[in-house]
Amino acid sequence: MANKIDMTPVYEAMSALQKAIRRNEMANAYYWALKLEAFNTKMLWNRLQIIVSEDIGRAQPELAATFDVLRKWYFTDKDKGGTGRLYLSHIISQMASGPKSRDADDLISAIGERQYYERMNIPIPDEALDMHTLKGKKMGRGIEFWWREARKLDQEVCDEGVKAEAKRIELAYFKKPHVFIPTKLNTGVDDKPYSDENGQTKLG
Repeated sequence: MANKIDMTPVYEAMSALQKAIRRNEMANAYYWALKLEAFNTKMLWNRLQIIVSEDIGRAQPELAATFDVLRKWYFTDKDKGGTGRLYLSHIISQMASGPKSRDADDLISAIGERQYYERMNIPIPDEALDMHTLKGKKMGRGIEFWWREARKLDQEVCDEGVKAEAKRIELAYFKKPHVFIPTKLNTGVDDKPYSDENGQTKLG
């Protein structure tokens, strides 16, 4: 029977790596990353991937894409006979120096686990019952309710002029289900829509 490898030092090094990144201890984080790399490169990068979501998340929204690129560059360099260390150092320096957020992991407990243990149940909010739902239609909710309640955006970024014109058009013409008809260039052809014998909307 083959002797089992004692993984205790590996898991302790993995834990030390994660704690160093959480505390923005860049040098320590890179030290423990090298220890893990010497044991198993895939295990190292798998743990770093978890940390990106678990401890950094939305605090650095661009980091996930950066991580994916640097991981590819690391293994490409290794395949060519290099060390890949520049790319490992790059990702560690970024992960262990910027803002952090555990919202993604906390949501799992606050909502996901709460649903399981406490049978959490949130009723459908009133703003969800708009013209896109059967109940909303039965309540007579149309484009006015859509603009007043259903399309509200928190921290909205928009062009106010474009938004105002969209609202004017929709409130004026979207009272009933409609067919969007692209505007033609001025070709001299009658562009007004009409219905053929099968009731299909067409352009003139």
